Amino acid sequence: MTQTRGEEFKEDLRKAEATGKLIRPLDDTAPHLRAAARQDLWFVVGFDVLAPLLAFAWGGLSGLTAARSNRTHDLMFAPQETS
Repeated sequence: MTQTRGEEFKEDLRKAEATGKLIRPLDDTAPHLRAAARQDLWFVVGFDVLAPLLAFAWGGLSGLTAARSNRTHDLMFAPQETS
């Protein structure tokens, strides 16, 4: 007789309570989904590390803060002289 997923979960829960071990939520996750999630995780970690470094390299300390000079904005969006 095969168990339904709900019955399997209840059995796992009984075993966890008896042994004092926690149920791991990734035990039934497909290996390719775990690999994809791990790849996404490392991409986000890499971006979170590199983004501030690139901002600092490009703009110094002012590249890391929101309070930047408006000089660039003024140069880019200055009203054009018309003749």
